[in-house]
Amino acid sequence: MLPQTGALPPLQLLPATPPTPAPVAAPPPTPQERVAQAADLVTAQIDRAQTTLGAAPFATLRLGLAFALLGFAFWYALLAARTEAALIAARRQAEPGLVGLATGLMHLSFLQLLVGGLVTGIGAGAVFTDWPLMGGVWLPPDMLSLEPIWRNALENQALLQFSHRALGYLLLALAAFALIRSRRSVHAVTRMAFGLAAIWVLLQAVLGVVTLLHGDPLALRLAHLGGALVLWLFLIRARFLARYPRVQSIRGIK
Repeated sequence: MLPQTGALPPLQLLPATPPTPAPVAAPPPTPQERVAQAADLVTAQIDRAQTTLGAAPFATLRLGLAFALLGFAFWYALLAARTEAALIAARRQAEPGLVGLATGLMHLSFLQLLVGGLVTGIGAGAVFTDWPLMGGVWLPPDMLSLEPIWRNALENQALLQFSHRALGYLLLALAAFALIRSRRSVHAVTRMAFGLAAIWVLLQAVLGVVTLLHGDPLALRLAHLGGALVLWLFLIRARFLARYPRVQSIRGIK
């Protein structure tokens, strides 16, 4: 027997579900948008690095990068100033011993630059203003006072200034040895290049001591930085002339 109409429950009409539209592909970014995205990514990475390292180490890192880029540019400028035939002929008369000494001087001066940047960044130059002692002693007692111990290499004023002085003495000694060794070179221009580099190392050392004794004022600090730049270029030129000496003949320098 069929149920009566009134006994059936009322029908519930479900709302119609519209069909899901096909996803619309986003247009590819324009070249300007790609450049902007890359710039934002680089800026974010730089900010993260600065937060991780700290202000002084990050500024020192940028200074070292600037010097490295300038060094590469100067080297290739020296290469471009000669013809390929002249470079090939000059390389046959290269002096490997002087090339090695100049390379060592370059690496040591670059390390000295980085340590000097940290010394300036944390204000260590104004802490110990006597010389040759540091606060009346040869070795400050608090050179490893920070915890954890690795922080001393970036933040300890006594350790960083002591390291800057020690590297300066070592750089002076190596420059003097390179100068003596370069006297054996048969190329006058190479001898002169090493002589200029050694003289400038001595001038930089004297300027550093004067800056220290005067309490690390801004004017002397900038002059010391400018001197470091000139020394860097002199050392690169000395290495270049040791590797590619100017060929000499009876008529003079070619």
